[in-house]
Amino acid sequence: MVYSLLLSILIEPWELLIGIKITLLCPTPGPDGFQPIFYKKFWHVVGDSVYNMVNRAFLTGICPMELAETLVLWVKVLQDKYVRSQPLLTIKLPSNASSCWKAIHRAIPFLKDGFAWRVGDGRTISFWFDRWVGEAPLQHCLWAKSFWHQILGNTPGCFFSSSIDDWLNMHIFDPSLPSTYVLNIVTGAWVVWCARNKDVLQHEAIPTFAQRQWHKMLITDCSLAFSHPTFLRHTTNLWISWHCPPLGFVKLNVDGSALGNPGDARFGGLIRDAYGRWLIGFSGYIGHASILVAELQALRHGLTLAWDRGYRRIVVESDSQDVVTLVLTSCPHSHPMFLLVEDIRTLLARDWCCSLQHIFREANHCADFLAKQAPGLRLLLQDDQRSVAFLRC
Repeated sequence: MVYSLLLSILIEPWELLIGIKITLLCPTPGPDGFQPIFYKKFWHVVGDSVYNMVNRAFLTGICPMELAETLVLWVKVLQDKYVRSQPLLTIKLPSNASSCWKAIHRAIPFLKDGFAWRVGDGRTISFWFDRWVGEAPLQHCLWAKSFWHQILGNTPGCFFSSSIDDWLNMHIFDPSLPSTYVLNIVTGAWVVWCARNKDVLQHEAIPTFAQRQWHKMLITDCSLAFSHPTFLRHTTNLWISWHCPPLGFVKLNVDGSALGNPGDARFGGLIRDAYGRWLIGFSGYIGHASILVAELQALRHGLTLAWDRGYRRIVVESDSQDVVTLVLTSCPHSHPMFLLVEDIRTLLARDWCCSLQHIFREANHCADFLAKQAPGLRLLLQDDQRSVAFLRC
C-alpha cells in the first residue's frame, strides 16, 4: 500500500517553529545532519525555505527531492524497526518505542483525514471489500472533495453520497438548473477526471490551486465559445465534382505534389474539351522543392502547353488557393516566387480568352493523379489524345 499525504489547509510558520522547539530536548542531529537548535537559532534565515518546502510536500503529496534525500535513510530505519508490513494508520505502539516514534504515533490520529492511498503493488488491496472503492470514485477522492468544496462553496449532503445516475440528473440534466451552474459542474468533473488520470497513469500530481486555475480557464473558454452563437460555423453537405467548360472552350486542370514541404516535388495536369473528353495530359519532375513551387510550375507548364497546342478559349482550375491569390492579386517583389508568378501573368495576358479560378481538391482528382505519377521521371511527359506517351525536353 502506498500512502500520499494531502492537506487542504496550509501549515502556518508558527506551527513549524513550535515543532522545532518541542524537539530541542533531542541532542542527536536530525536526518539532515543538523540539530534542532540550529533551526531555532537561524530560523530568520532558513524559515521561509523550510515553510515553502513543507507546505509544497503536504499540498501536492510529492516530497521535494532535497527533502527526500535527507529523509530516506531515516524513513527506512523507522520502517524496518517499527512499521514492517503493518498499515501505518492502524499500527500499534510497542512498549519499547523511542521518544521519536512515540511523537510520530501521537500525530497519526490528526493526519488520518489528510491521507489518501493508491494501489501500489496491489498485494494488500481488495477491490471487492475495501471501503474506498465506491461507485463514484471521482466524488469520494479526498482531494476531489477539497476541489469541489472550493469551486462550489457549500455542497449539499447528497453531493458525495448519491449514485452516478442520480448525481448526473441532479447537477447536470435538470432543466431548471442555471447554465452557469451546469457549466461549473461539467468543467469541474473534467478537471477532476484529467487530474486523477495524470496522477494514476503518469505519477504527476496536480496541486489543488493548479486545478482551480485550469477550471477557471475552461469556464472562460466555454463561455466565450457559446456567447456568440451566430459566429458558430454551420456545416452543410456539398456535392463536389468536375464540370465541363462551356461549348467552344477547353478546361485545364493542374496540380502539384511534394513528399514533404519542401520535399521530392512533381507536377501534373490535363486538358479536356466541353464534353469532358481527354485532349492532352502532362507530368513532370522538379526535384527538391516546396509544394508552392510545384503548384506554380504545374500552372506555368499547363498554360504553355495549351498555348502551343493552339487553344485560345480556356478555363484554368487549380486547387491551390495560394497560387490563385498570388497570380490574381498582388505578389511583392521580395517574394521568392515573384519571377515565376510574373511568368505566369505574362502567359495569362496573351491574346486569348483565359480565366483562372480556384476549385476544391475533390474536383481535381485527375490532375492530382498525374502529379503523383512517375516519381523518378526527370523530363516532361506529355500524353496526347491518341494515347501515345512520349518525352519532350
